[in-house]
Parts: sequence; C-alpha cells; structure tokens
Amino acid sequence: MKKNRILILQNSLKTVYIFRKHYIDKLIDLGKSIEIIASNDSDEAKEYFISKGVSLYLYNINKNSLLSLIKFNLIFLKRAFFCEKIICHFLITYLSLFPTIALFSRKTILSIEGLGSLFSERKYLQNILKKIFNILNVRIFFCNNNEKMLIGNKNSIVFGPIGVDINFFTPSSNKNTYKSNFKLVYIGRLLADKGFWDLIKLLELIKSSKNNISIELEIVGDIYPNNPSSITNEQIERIKKRFGNSIKFTSFTHDIKDIYSRTDILLLPSRREGFPVCVMEASAMGIPSIVYDVPGSQDAVKNNINGLIARPLDINDFFNKITKLLDKEVLQEYQITSRYYAIQNFNVESISNRFIQLIL
Repeated sequence: MKKNRILILQNSLKTVYIFRKHYIDKLIDLGKSIEIIASNDSDEAKEYFISKGVSLYLYNINKNSLLSLIKFNLIFLKRAFFCEKIICHFLITYLSLFPTIALFSRKTILSIEGLGSLFSERKYLQNILKKIFNILNVRIFFCNNNEKMLIGNKNSIVFGPIGVDINFFTPSSNKNTYKSNFKLVYIGRLLADKGFWDLIKLLELIKSSKNNISIELEIVGDIYPNNPSSITNEQIERIKKRFGNSIKFTSFTHDIKDIYSRTDILLLPSRREGFPVCVMEASAMGIPSIVYDVPGSQDAVKNNINGLIARPLDINDFFNKITKLLDKEVLQEYQITSRYYAIQNFNVESISNRFIQLIL
C-alpha cells in the first residue's frame, strides 16, 4: 500500500476542501489512497473527505500552543513513513513541521501559494529559506516567478494558478449591461497590505470626478484583529457614515458567485499576491479586474484581455484604469475576453491534470 499512498499536509482542512479537493478527487480516481493531516476546522470538509474514503488525521489547532505544534509533528512523523509522496501546501505548514519534514525531503513536494508579508519583506528570512531549501534539495512549486527568484532552488518550478471551476463560475445571464450605475467589488482580507486604503482613495476620486456615473463599491471580507495592518470595526463605521450608499461592507461568504453575478469590475490594489483566486473567479464570470503591476497580480491579469494593469502603487493610474472600464460597450468586450482567457488559462480540470502529472 505504501506505493499508492499520498499524504497531504495543510494547516486547515477547510482550505484543502475549498481549493484542493479537485486534484484529490482525481488522485482517488487513479486508485491512490489519500491521507490528510490538517486542523479540524470544517465539518463540511470532514464529511466530504470521509465520504470519498480519505483518511483524516485531524487536530485542534491553537496558534499560540506549543502542544498543538508538537501534536502536528507527531501525527506527521507517524504517517510519513508509509507514504509514496508527501504534498505540503503553504510555506507556513512546512515551517510548522520543520525539522521533522526534512527527514522526508526526497519524497516531499512543497507548494508555495504566496509568501506573505513576513517573508516577502525580509531579505534575511528569504536567504535563510533559500539555504535550507538548497541543502535539503526540496522540490518546490511556485505560483509566480518573483517568489521563485526570492527563495527558489534548482528543483523549483513556476506552476502558476491553482485554477477554478469554470463550469461553476459562469457569466451571469441576469446582468444588465445597459444600466447607468456600476458595481465595483473588492474580495479579500481587510488589511492595509491588501490595499484597503487605496480602495477608499479610489472611491473618493470617483465621487469627486465629473463623469456623473453612479458607483457602488462593495468590500467583501473580514477584519483580522491579530494582524497589525487590519482595519478596525470603528474605521469601517466611520467610512460607512462618510460615503453612505456608495459603499457596502459584506462579511466573507461562501456564496461568492452571487456577489460576482452583480459585479461589473473587480478591484485588487494589493501590494503582492501569490496568484489571486478572486481574479480567476471574476475572469471566469466575465468580469475584468484592475490590479497593480506587482508579483502575483501581474501574473493573473493579461493587460487589455481580462483586465487592466496599473503602475505599481500609482493611485491615479489605477483610477484612470477604472474610468476606462466605466463604459457599457467597453465592459461588454471585456466580458467576452475575460471569460475566454479564463477558459484557456484558469480551468481547474486541466490544471489538476498537470499538477498530478508533476507530483507522480
């Protein structure tokens, strides 16, 4: 059985379910026995994987608990000996298991889906990681070229996007392209690092412009009190009073397709990304995205095809890109080209097939 066993590591079972169940289902269809070690954070995910015959080794995570970290390592150590391949999703998962996971470097694949500000902004940490990965000869998949350049080794490849279900995310047939108002949407964590305050400045610029176009900006996401760059509830209330009906805050929801169905343009003024899922989802639904020319975002958007790319952190250029798309005829063209680009580049079916070919 060892030859057919694939061990998947992730610090969240919910994340595995949302983003990785497609390739897991394919591995099961190929006759592979799947084991997952992750935190016990989703009953829905737990029920799904059990129904598929997946072996789950779950633990209750506490980020501040050394005992939780030790338990994660002990569970991994017990299962790793009996597996053909180990797939570790996210850098933080790998580091949580270090140095235990170093014992199994020859059969481990590390899939890095975004470095995060902790590592992307600290050169000395990048150098440490690069040395570790070189010594251990770790095989790494990256979402974009920039992250490979920062911490990659000779065994690294740029795999690209994880993909989305283009048969689920389809253009809305109810959208009225001849309306006089436009819906702009941001989807993500409410952090300064993600460009939250740029969104507010952009709304200010739009409201003060003389184009006489009605705009609503919907911001979808949650605050993160433990993150120093998180927006606060008090700040949100002040913003609501200031802009009234021009802005709407929505907590993160699984029914994200409904939000896209009433969206005209996706805004993502993030400082950096791994490979933004929201751009892939929006493109599949025929919605153009506007992003900065920064790592991750620049990989997800093909300029003038599924969106527009503004100069890095240039708020005025970003605003100009928005005004270009506030035209019903222009939007209709982007609805077609965005959808086509998603079919060609973001189809989870073909991406999962390639991922499986590489890991096996």
